[in-house]
Amino acid sequence: MNTGLRRSEALSLTWEQTNLGDNPHLTVLAAHAKSGKTRHVPLNRAAVEILTHWGKQQERDGLVFPSRGGTQLQSIKTA
Repeated sequence: MNTGLRRSEALSLTWEQTNLGDNPHLTVLAAHAKSGKTRHVPLNRAAVEILTHWGKQQERDGLVFPSRGGTQLQSIKTA
């Protein structure tokens, strides 16, 4: 919610595309962007804190929001 990503962009996001250090941002790859162009989305403090906490609960490899089987989620019902 703090990033403005489209659902499909968030669900395809990998940990490799996240930068939570200096100049925190997400990289949305062209293949997943509506515009067809890669872009960098800045992260606010709340988003960094949430992603940092989320990352501690799982392996930081592959998808940021995987399904239980490790594959891409198909939908999100609530924030």
